[in-house]
Amino acid sequence: MVTDIDTSDFGPQSGRPRSDRAVFDAIADPTRRAILDGLSGRSRPAGEIAADFAISRPAVSKHLRALEGAGLVRVTKEGRRRMYEIDAEPLREVDRWMQRYRTMWAAKLVAIKQHVESRASLASSTSPESSAGSSGAAEQVGDGGTPTGAS
Repeated sequence: MVTDIDTSDFGPQSGRPRSDRAVFDAIADPTRRAILDGLSGRSRPAGEIAADFAISRPAVSKHLRALEGAGLVRVTKEGRRRMYEIDAEPLREVDRWMQRYRTMWAAKLVAIKQHVESRASLASSTSPESSAGSSGAAEQVGDGGTPTGAS
């Protein structure tokens, strides 16, 4: 039977298993990704995090709870303040999953680059300018679009 719960990894509270799906669900939301970006490199209190957004503090708190439930943030209490800091460990699984797509896209981008370069090379070697330039005599075009100059 296949399950989306990795029983070797437990969530931050009550010893319940954290599902990988919870991590993907959490980072699917742009506000939650922005919260994670804001926590990058430092811990912050909830009020300071909420000040970054044009949504209510309760809405930010709901996002913080979802991030905490997915194991993406750790919460510590400093006096009356709840300090949030990022826990990037669950993102490692996301990174491993994305690696195969990075590899695929890198190969496709290399193929596209080679195709474009070969087309550009082919176009420059068969263009009228390159054949005129190779004969040493450049023609000038007059106002009517007809060549002028010595033959």
